[in-house]
Amino acid sequence: MGDLIFLIKIVIATLLIAAVMQTRYENRSIEAHVLSWVGESPIIHPLEQVGEGGAALIRDSWKNLKSVVEAKIKRTEIPGQRELGVKIQRSKEYLSEQAEKAKKKLEEE
Repeated sequence: MGDLIFLIKIVIATLLIAAVMQTRYENRSIEAHVLSWVGESPIIHPLEQVGEGGAALIRDSWKNLKSVVEAKIKRTEIPGQRELGVKIQRSKEYLSEQAEKAKKKLEEE
C-alpha cells in the first residue's frame, strides 16, 4: 500500500512541476527560460567534451577488447567456419568393386 501512495505522490509532484514550468514569465514560459539558460551556460562546453571523451573511451575500449577476443578465438572455432579435420573417403577396394558392378551392368544391356 505504501508503494501505491508513493507512486501517487510522485505523479502529483510531476504534474505540479510541469504546470509551474508552463507559467509565463517575461513573455516566455519558465521552461523556455531554463532551457535557454542551460544552453548558454558556460559549463556546457566542458561537459560536452567530457561526454565526447567518454564516448571515445568506450569506443576504443570496445575495439581493443574485440581485437583481443578475436585473437584468442581462432577462425576455425567460429560456428560455420569449423573444420573437423575428418575426411571420409571410400576405400580403393570399394571403388574398384563398384566399377566392376557398373561394367557388368553395361555389358548386360
